[in-house]
Amino acid sequence: MADSSDHIPGPPGAICVPMNVDAFVLNKAVCESGLTRIAPITQPDYAGLRPDKSYIRPDILPHVDVVHSQPASTNSRISAIETASEVLPNPSQPQSDAKVDPPLRENRIGVYLHWSLPRMYRAGVMGAEGTSHDENNANKTSSPRFWQVPTRWLVVRRITSSEPELPPGQLEDGWIIESDRLWNIDELGPDVDLETDVSPFVSYTDGDENSPEALNKQASVYIGAKVSAKGWSETGNSVPRTPLTVMNSSNFCFADNMMHNPSVFSMVDNFQHTDANGQKFVLSKVTCDYVVLGWHWDELTDPLYPKLGLQGSLGDRLRDLFLSPGPGLDDEGRLASVAEARTVCHGTIYNVTFDRESKPQPIEAENYARLFTSDIKMEPLGIGTTGLDAILSFLKAHENNSDGVLGSGTGSIARELLSLSELLYATEGDYDGRVKASDVISRQSFATSSGGNAWQYDGKTSVGGKPAQPNTVPDGDTGWSELNALRWVNELQDHLSSAVRMLQEMRWSMFAVWWQYVSDVDNENPARRAWFSTRIIDIRTRAQTLMKIISDPLTGLDTQIETFVRKKTVPDPTIPALVPARSIPQDPFYQRRDPTICIAGMSSAWPTEYMGNVPVRSVINNGNDPEEILPGQMGSIHIPHALWFLGREALTSQDHGSTLGFKTWKGQPWCPLYLEWEAMYFHIPIEKWSVDLMTSPIAGSMPQLRYGVKDRLADDSRSTEDQRLLSGRTILLPQAAVNLKALVKQIIDAPGVTLTPEERTELVANIGRLAFTTAELSGLTTNLITVDEGTHVQPNLGIPGEVEDLPLLAAYLAGRDGGITEQDLRIMGDQTATTPYGTLNKGSTTSHDGFEGVAHGQMLFTKLNIVDKIGQVISAIPPKRPLQKPELSSIDTVYPCLGDQVCPGFVPGTSHLNTVTALTEADPQQPGSYPLCPYVQLTPAINQPTRLNAHFVTPTLATDAAFAGWRVADDWEQPVWGWVIVNFADYGLQFFTAEGQFYVELTPAGSTSTIASPRWQPFNPPSQPSKFVSPQLAQLVRRLSGRDDGVYLHSFFKMITSAIETMPHAPPDYAAYATSIVGKPLALVEVGFSLELAHAPLRSQIVPSPPEPLSPAVPTEPERLLSYKFPIKIGDADRPFDGVVGFFDNTDGVTDWEKLHTYFTSSSSTEEVDPRVPILSENFDTLSPSYTAPDKFTSSADYVAAKAEKLLVKTMLIDPYTPLHVYTPILPITSLQLPAWTVQRALEKMSAFFRLGPVLLTKDVPARYDVSNPLDTETWMEKQRERTIDPATSKIRLPIGGGKKGIWEWLQPYRVEAEGSGSEGRKYNALDVGEEGGVHTFRTCFGTPSFCEGLNSETMLSLSRGSQDCLSRLFALSLPRETC
Repeated sequence: MADSSDHIPGPPGAICVPMNVDAFVLNKAVCESGLTRIAPITQPDYAGLRPDKSYIRPDILPHVDVVHSQPASTNSRISAIETASEVLPNPSQPQSDAKVDPPLRENRIGVYLHWSLPRMYRAGVMGAEGTSHDENNANKTSSPRFWQVPTRWLVVRRITSSEPELPPGQLEDGWIIESDRLWNIDELGPDVDLETDVSPFVSYTDGDENSPEALNKQASVYIGAKVSAKGWSETGNSVPRTPLTVMNSSNFCFADNMMHNPSVFSMVDNFQHTDANGQKFVLSKVTCDYVVLGWHWDELTDPLYPKLGLQGSLGDRLRDLFLSPGPGLDDEGRLASVAEARTVCHGTIYNVTFDRESKPQPIEAENYARLFTSDIKMEPLGIGTTGLDAILSFLKAHENNSDGVLGSGTGSIARELLSLSELLYATEGDYDGRVKASDVISRQSFATSSGGNAWQYDGKTSVGGKPAQPNTVPDGDTGWSELNALRWVNELQDHLSSAVRMLQEMRWSMFAVWWQYVSDVDNENPARRAWFSTRIIDIRTRAQTLMKIISDPLTGLDTQIETFVRKKTVPDPTIPALVPARSIPQDPFYQRRDPTICIAGMSSAWPTEYMGNVPVRSVINNGNDPEEILPGQMGSIHIPHALWFLGREALTSQDHGSTLGFKTWKGQPWCPLYLEWEAMYFHIPIEKWSVDLMTSPIAGSMPQLRYGVKDRLADDSRSTEDQRLLSGRTILLPQAAVNLKALVKQIIDAPGVTLTPEERTELVANIGRLAFTTAELSGLTTNLITVDEGTHVQPNLGIPGEVEDLPLLAAYLAGRDGGITEQDLRIMGDQTATTPYGTLNKGSTTSHDGFEGVAHGQMLFTKLNIVDKIGQVISAIPPKRPLQKPELSSIDTVYPCLGDQVCPGFVPGTSHLNTVTALTEADPQQPGSYPLCPYVQLTPAINQPTRLNAHFVTPTLATDAAFAGWRVADDWEQPVWGWVIVNFADYGLQFFTAEGQFYVELTPAGSTSTIASPRWQPFNPPSQPSKFVSPQLAQLVRRLSGRDDGVYLHSFFKMITSAIETMPHAPPDYAAYATSIVGKPLALVEVGFSLELAHAPLRSQIVPSPPEPLSPAVPTEPERLLSYKFPIKIGDADRPFDGVVGFFDNTDGVTDWEKLHTYFTSSSSTEEVDPRVPILSENFDTLSPSYTAPDKFTSSADYVAAKAEKLLVKTMLIDPYTPLHVYTPILPITSLQLPAWTVQRALEKMSAFFRLGPVLLTKDVPARYDVSNPLDTETWMEKQRERTIDPATSKIRLPIGGGKKGIWEWLQPYRVEAEGSGSEGRKYNALDVGEEGGVHTFRTCFGTPSFCEGLNSETMLSLSRGSQDCLSRLFALSLPRETC
């Protein structure tokens, strides 16, 4: 592009974006000593990208070398240690063998300047409301897009004082940084310092995918150039350039790590000058100011320039770039304009002080490093399951002394936060209220992955009508009913979701084989090559099978689903969907997150004021003269005029800190960027763990189902035998304090928070004073499954905007002899984020290779280094040379503040923490005092995504009606096979069929017997009873009415009444149903539970090395994982939001009615036949992980059936209005609730009736049974919906409400001779009940059979339609209050 000021339009075309600038002083004194160490420069080793066994590395970014950081003579950052030599010993002069310090690297002594890119360049964008992307420049994929960064930077330095003093003409100097300048190492002169003058980089050019040297050459690629501003002019693309974003460097912190980005986003100023005689000299002391100004030399890379593709008004563009208009920007209505604009970044730092011989003061890091010295009992560290958990753990531990870490006056703020901690936890989750808070936080401890999709009926509902339901009548043309089509498409979708997950796994497995082969030191051995070739053939075959299952044009699952739902094709009225449906997500799979560490009192490298929408302003081009900022030096420079304005403003402004983008240097900065850690992990055998409801030693919170260790670990030497070294690196993010403040804002207005408005305002304002940084200890789990995280070579080249990655010829050639083809590389795609250990066995001291499919142990930190962007390091643990197997007694470590879920429990019966080595006893005189413990406990958890399933199930029957298995009930399939309603009026239990027809009533008689009403009465039995009554319901009723003196029924009844007392009330709409006057309904269902793995059980990724045998023996890792038995707890009586009443075991469709598992038992019961079994930790059910491989099935129905075989099924009695919950200590809580329609449909068919009498009537009942008016089970309720009551013709008059509020029926029994049998039976007529008004004379009749019959206990009053509004008059009949 042109190099003139025309790049930025006239006033006010430039948008000025402030940025942070830091200055760091480096000299010998800084490196010589101190609590803070200056790490030697460790840059990415891009030679490790070579696909060669001698070079390839799982992480090209090595950990910083802290051991060789002090003294300065051993630190390669400042000393030329490669030139160090020892004087040959002279026997006559014993001191002559003294070591000589190497010379200093003079060019590296000075001020290191770094500027932080604004947030707009760090966030990926997908487009936003109000803006759009030009079609010609739109991404072809849905992946985030990162803006190219400014690649031209003008750095101006003005010296205010110096020794020696400089003449006026030399006080100002300037440099241009060309960030995108691309170099090959051969083009760099001998005077270029490869560690401080240029930056190593990865750069691919067109055609590199077809070059065998594309990867090898990356070790010689560098970018960046620092040149004098004097006489500089833009050269554009006349020299090699590379597009530059924050994400294309293959370095996770390239933009912020000064050791990695010299002459790109940082530079060193060594204060070298030339005197009048041409002699070079350096200044020994300097005080100066720096101004940094950046711009896009090519306007097409500027995010604000519309031709880039980002379109919309200026205001919309600013908003989408995390910018906000500052004062005066909208003076001319520019925010509504769609005109072009240009970006200019600026930052200024004043009064930077440099002394060549002395340390700068103050050194912020030194003050913080003192908190990790031996004088501090508990370091300023918290460890929890989440960032919030870690922060609150630290605050609790330092409740009385937080001022010492967080700063003076912060203690009261911390105490306020602790008082809100339970509400903070509740705010993180899905439930409301304090009682659920301890359950909710467990969900935050898990990462989620897609659980696939399902199809939900999407039929249209008429306005004000009931929800639409799929029809059950097959279509005349297709032969499919909507219900069957919905079931079939969901079976296809379940199969598809699993196949997609497995294909993703196969793609990574292909990459793992490629990596293992290329990195194998013995990969030239023919036997080894054959072994790898066999493995890749197996994986390739399975991957190709899966791709055919998924996307075959004729038989693929995608194709079949589209036939049913027609969501991808253009709507065609001649080919309608077989069922209207919409896709919804299934429950996700979960995997426990690695613990999160909180570092208190320390802010992150990114100032919080730059984290939000940064205010910007526009620049008016007033024709400033370049000579005003660089007199005598800038006459020929060609840069945008807006920069002259900003430079002049910065050097003349008196605002040295109150405005964003302008700051005063306050000593050596501390900008923590990432954390490097190592830990010794001790694997504790699963046999030592037990599950129970426990509280933590940290706090007396509500008991949770959790794992604990049964025996004292320190007494067993085997507790430390199985150990291995884990390590990781994680970036320190600033979100912790920001998120904490946002959470506090949300909850301070919640009920129960007793803060005044003034206190609330003050609390929110002061939260910012609490400095926290958090980081997940990433790498912990991956190490346990023998996988590495890190920056490494990938065999495919990702091209921005392209749908598919391009295989690299170099990668193909490297793996070709191992049987890997180019098509294999294409199949891998982008599933190459982590690498297998291969032939590397890191740190395991066990007989096996260290792979653990399930983690259960404790870990002890052996290294914890906090590294800032300049290379300063705070070592929380004194650095030592690593030992192969150090003695535990000699390991230095830290004592973090442990969260509730990661703190070891107590040894049973003591106040000792149960750790693998003995610890000091907690002080029993200080209840609640925080325990000092160096061990982080990792309770058992599966190291891969898993899901705890809970489904309503129905039996499938063979052709001979025998039980053939279970099937997960569809959304619109009735899972309920019976209903139970407590008839409080008669102290009985009424049983209804799944569809709501009355079946039988059982009434406890006294304490030792049962009265059972005849089946179906008062209704006539249906013509085919088996169509209405499930075998399960018939079996249960038979058992309840069995010959056990009524104990079973009494126990069953007591269980229900006790459960109802603890359950939530039925919702208000239940009052509209007739049964509401009798009692609350309970549902009888079958529920299946399983522990489903998202993909096949993991295997060790370590390849045996010679001379070990190479035969591919069957791995034992999957067998070990599938053999685990994890306890589950079904329901919880202590949590009122749970709907479990009780359950029976069910084996192969047969329910064991003799054991009723429930929380509602009687401690005083001595009855031997009481079926109730209390649910205790000793008898928790267990589940083993299961996986069903989708490529083993050609039929989706068979696949779904195979999954169902893994279900543990229970016959359950539940509250239909309240979810049932399943608890396990290894996963979040799973809940299951009946769909509303199942309850509604059954209740609509139910009639409520109870026995009434003796009752005096104003007239007698009909004397004979009316054959024309039978009570028919199948049709009676339907008839009732169409009827109205005529009080004038009603045969029964009672003082109760009727008419619009309900239909009351008097169910009158008659003795009727059974046809052809000669014996009598009982049948009922329904007599309309009309409202009795006024005063009447009741007469008593004696001797009338019908009247006497009316007085017996079988007379029933029925409400078939209505609500409780009519009960006021019912009470006038002196009926018991319990009828409600």
